Amino acid sequence: MTAARLAPLCLLATAMGMSASSLAGVFGIEPTLGIAGDYATNPALLSPASAAESHAVFTLDAPTSYVGDQIKWSLVPQVRLSDARGYATVDSDYGRLTVRGEYRTPRTLWSLTTNLSRDSSLYRDYLTNGGAGVRRDTVSADGKWLRHVTERLDLSVDANAQRVQYGAPSGVGLLTDYRYGSVDSEVDWLATERDKLNLAVGVGRYDSLDHATVSRSANAQMGYIRSIGALWTMTINGGYSRASNDARLLQPLLVFTGSGFVVQTQSVRYHSRQTGTVYSFDLKRGAQRWSVDVLASRQLAPSGFAYLSREDVYQVRTDYSLSERVTLAGDLRRTRYQNPISTGGNYRLTVDDAELSMAYRWTRRWTLTLSGSKVLEHVSTPSQRIDSSTVRVGLTRQFDWRTLP
Repeated sequence: MTAARLAPLCLLATAMGMSASSLAGVFGIEPTLGIAGDYATNPALLSPASAAESHAVFTLDAPTSYVGDQIKWSLVPQVRLSDARGYATVDSDYGRLTVRGEYRTPRTLWSLTTNLSRDSSLYRDYLTNGGAGVRRDTVSADGKWLRHVTERLDLSVDANAQRVQYGAPSGVGLLTDYRYGSVDSEVDWLATERDKLNLAVGVGRYDSLDHATVSRSANAQMGYIRSIGALWTMTINGGYSRASNDARLLQPLLVFTGSGFVVQTQSVRYHSRQTGTVYSFDLKRGAQRWSVDVLASRQLAPSGFAYLSREDVYQVRTDYSLSERVTLAGDLRRTRYQNPISTGGNYRLTVDDAELSMAYRWTRRWTLTLSGSKVLEHVSTPSQRIDSSTVRVGLTRQFDWRTLP
């Protein structure tokens, strides 16, 4: 899916907002402009380590929204510009545009979200292509239907499609351009005021754009949500996932003919399966002064390798308000990737990343931020350990323009 093909979806969401302009509602633009300076010890996550780099950064986050009685829409552009060049580092520039439209009745919700983005493959999941980060272009669309059947029973269907393309590889390429589509349905039952049960099933298809590999997946999960007191919420989901993988690759073959040996290519088919449990656990405390979120999950997800990757994620996030002006935040995460190779076997990668930050609200509009982070990669083949540390100082100015009916 190209940007041109996505344009009708974006126009649809925008048209929903335009059609609502005559209705009672609130239109607002809340841009945040920022400048920052950062220093990273090994921003390209190379072994041996690359030279340290420092950059000046400009950021723009400009959410624009309309909220009416039944219709909502939002347009969110995000931009990062700096003196860094290319997309091979963790502090590469990015550009994103997200458009969302929503229509709600007393019992039914329809929503459509589209996204265009360009960033680095290192930005979110620290994946490399032949040892280096590369540009990643993503186009995605997500549609959801939710129906409140009764006060206790909800039904929902979610359809998602995405297309990801990577820049030119460096060395031996590992990442593969792909498209992925999935459909998930869920039934939620409110057993008591504090307890909710759910059942979810889904199917998906993952195709490499060169038509070399394809993966068909299905999963089923049961879940339980429990409100613990006024501040804590616990969510547990568990189930089974199955993926069937096929690859058709051209391999050289030495053949003897009357004139001697010649090299010919032949199509070889590989078949494999990925089966096992999938789960998620989330314990969350929400409060104005102190909040914490503890997460653990396992899932099969598209990540740019031959087939779906198995991802195990363990994460703790917290923030604490020392005062009305000062807020501390921390994020500690470990991600284990089991990335399949088309000819068999797996490429294993473990990523540990931690971040601490302090935000000082200088005035109602101005905020000063100081943060430090560290990324540590453990690669299985070849066995190596790669790390990078980053320090950043930033200043942001928030605006708030709203029109009332």
